Amino acid sequence: MASPAFPLAFDLLEIDGRTLVDEPYASRRDALASLGLNGPRWATTTADADGEAVWAATHELGLEGVVCKDPRSTWVPRRSRRWLRCKHWRYGTFRVMGWAASTDREPAGLVVGAPGAVGELRDTGVAALNVDRETRTTVLALIDGLRTDRVPMVAPRWRRPMESIDEGLVADVRYLERTPTGLLRHPVGAKRRPSTE
Repeated sequence: MASPAFPLAFDLLEIDGRTLVDEPYASRRDALASLGLNGPRWATTTADADGEAVWAATHELGLEGVVCKDPRSTWVPRRSRRWLRCKHWRYGTFRVMGWAASTDREPAGLVVGAPGAVGELRDTGVAALNVDRETRTTVLALIDGLRTDRVPMVAPRWRRPMESIDEGLVADVRYLERTPTGLLRHPVGAKRRPSTE
């Protein structure tokens, strides 16, 4: 059974009809703390704490990461150099099962997979290949030499065109997390090596 979701307040932009967007973050946090928004169904995030301890705790809890804000910064409705989003990247080794062509919205990449509940090979996503030109050429040559008409997995969960390859390659992939269905969020191919299986 999934845990229930509840609101988590981390900033305050207006109070009693008065805008706070031009106030520094530290002042906005003081105003937020004065509201006492802590209870069984809502909470306020920690703002001042040991950074290393918070980083370690959020990693252990499986959270995506932390946002670090300059206490002097005003609020802006866009990304800011004074607000740093630091993500907890995870790494895993996955079987390379093919190559997916690029689309209007997604880059080309390695189709990667892992064993399912009963040992069947299931896709876990398409890992973008953010490498230099020489490495990309090497990887594509390896894939070209392993092309096959046989689909080496349970039918992929997308309609994106792909070319299958025989067994022979595995890749180390960086990703944010695995969804309940086993797909990787934001996967990127870290490197490739010959399979030893």
